[in-house]
Amino acid sequence: MKSMVEKIRLSPEPGGMADAGKIRNILAAAGFERVNIPLRTLRALPVRLKRQGYIDAVLVAGNDEWRLVDISGIAPLAVAVDLGSTNIVGALVNPSDGEVLGEKSVVNPQTNFSEDILDRILYSDTKMHELHPPLINSINALVESLCADAGSSPADVALMTVAGNTAMGHLFLGIEATSLPVMPNNPVVHDPGFFTAGELGIRIHDEGMVYLLPNVGAFVGGDVVADILVSGMHRSEAVRMLIDVGTNVEIAVGNADFLLVGAGAAGPALEGGIVGHGGRATLGAIERVGFNKLAATLEYSTVGGGRPTRICGSGLIDLMAVMFENGLIDGKGRFNPERAAVIDRGDDGPAVVIAPASGSATGQDIVITEKDLDNLITSKAGMYALIHTLTGHLGIGIDDIETIYVCGAFGSYIDPRSAMAIGMLPVIQIDKFRPLGNSSLKGAAAIISDVSLLAELHGITGRVTYIDINTDPLFMRELPGALFIPHTDVERFEPKRP
Repeated sequence: MKSMVEKIRLSPEPGGMADAGKIRNILAAAGFERVNIPLRTLRALPVRLKRQGYIDAVLVAGNDEWRLVDISGIAPLAVAVDLGSTNIVGALVNPSDGEVLGEKSVVNPQTNFSEDILDRILYSDTKMHELHPPLINSINALVESLCADAGSSPADVALMTVAGNTAMGHLFLGIEATSLPVMPNNPVVHDPGFFTAGELGIRIHDEGMVYLLPNVGAFVGGDVVADILVSGMHRSEAVRMLIDVGTNVEIAVGNADFLLVGAGAAGPALEGGIVGHGGRATLGAIERVGFNKLAATLEYSTVGGGRPTRICGSGLIDLMAVMFENGLIDGKGRFNPERAAVIDRGDDGPAVVIAPASGSATGQDIVITEKDLDNLITSKAGMYALIHTLTGHLGIGIDDIETIYVCGAFGSYIDPRSAMAIGMLPVIQIDKFRPLGNSSLKGAAAIISDVSLLAELHGITGRVTYIDINTDPLFMRELPGALFIPHTDVERFEPKRP
């Protein structure tokens, strides 16, 4: 099994010491056909061979060829990147065995321009000079930090693999993305492939390569393709489901024979992005909410255990579940003043305090309003309706799904029982849920140590059928009933009997 970065010692015969043709023949005999030797490497070739009589060739997979990037004897490394709209996560990888040598995360600097990815898309035609350089600089700093921690240098990094949604992929390449949100929602490029690090401004090895995973369309990016690869659902005989919640929610249903994918806009709510006191799951965010029945009060825990600053997605889902189950809100998300201590927030309308100012880190009440609940209901309804739209098109029920893979923070932190209680997820056995963690990063890292997975990525993209929920009549029929907690058809949410 070849990795995407290979190192091999070559000892050409005397008389052909600096013959690039013979170097290519030796490499072809070793299984490396169609080798591109850059000018920088050609210039170093005779010097290196005269000095030591052999070369330690570092080859990187490219577009239907291998690139001879180094002959100086480096121990080559690679970096995998999960390019999120909000956060960028990098992993330093040993390409020979796939070992992750370090992992770090930084906030995407484009959030300083706008946290809304749509703003960045719309301004990419005139503001790319403001969007692109900070992004590249941030990735370069991330690589430098990863290498420093490992006692290596960015010059040792021969390859970078990048997985991200389609919009971030375009912005990473400096390509205008304004076609994505406009019908017919066509990306400029579906399969970007390989680029030299230099042409992108990525500071790794001078001849290093950057690979951007393929997308399926405007709303199904390389991150979802990586998710599917890591899950293995595309190799399964049984039908499985994958849920990835980030800026949007993407859901895939399928097996070795088919892959049906849809996308919706539930993500911002689950990141706390459309709630007044919502926010990301960082230090101080309320991540769990319960209800003390004796005291009839809400209880919570925070990330890091300190005083709360805001409430993140997992906390919001718990909050809605416990408020509904204990009669603080009704099925429309309206407060019950007989059970909930409702306050008037002026223009924000009725609200309930989750954490009083005296106990918060901000010195202000952390509250949930009926407007916030409306937004959450809309988001959870979209996710539930999307699940039933996909299974409906396939003519299967939720019980026919063998496994449900859940990616990212949604899989790691959301309590599926709370998600089922509010009608975000259908009722299904808890043991069918499989958290995958950051499967976008894992997928970008996995291909580094196994070049054959590149063909598998393209097999996935070629098999995907995308459902556009904006024009899908089944989705339109499913959505209205889901705009209640948990649903207008309460029988769907009755406990399953063995």
